[in-house]
Amino acid sequence: MSRILFRVAQLLCFLFFFTSAGFADWQRIGSLSASEPKGNQVTFSSRQATVVVTVLAPDLIRVRMVPGISQAPDHSYAVVKTDWPQVPIEVTGDKGMRIMRTPELEVRAQLSPFRLAFYDRNGKLISKDADSQGMSWEGPRVRCWKSMREVVFIRGRTRSI
Repeated sequence: MSRILFRVAQLLCFLFFFTSAGFADWQRIGSLSASEPKGNQVTFSSRQATVVVTVLAPDLIRVRMVPGISQAPDHSYAVVKTDWPQVPIEVTGDKGMRIMRTPELEVRAQLSPFRLAFYDRNGKLISKDADSQGMSWEGPRVRCWKSMREVVFIRGRTRSI
């Protein structure tokens, strides 16, 4: 029995240190303020970071985050195409939130702390930043913690939690 307790204690210590190391040097994005929309994009910024949300197509949004206030050259391995047609967007909001709408999507940007959430036009959540962490960086690396909708498979049936 004591051997089992010893193994459980080892496992708990490992998990504690592994989890702590995962968050150790990551700088959280904090609160951002929104600029006026320019074409199909809205820039959110503070002294710590800059986030540019660009509507590329009615069903495609590009999010670019860089630490600090200066933007690096615009390059993406994921989005190769650079010539996109104008898409009609509507930008609304208040002191704590900006909402960008296309004919197919809605992007909600919470300003403090900064978090993004993506919905279809029927209001169904597609993806959102985790409430506890959101976007962060460590040196040149950028990471975004997401909140996942859990799905449980029970004997061939699917249930959302």
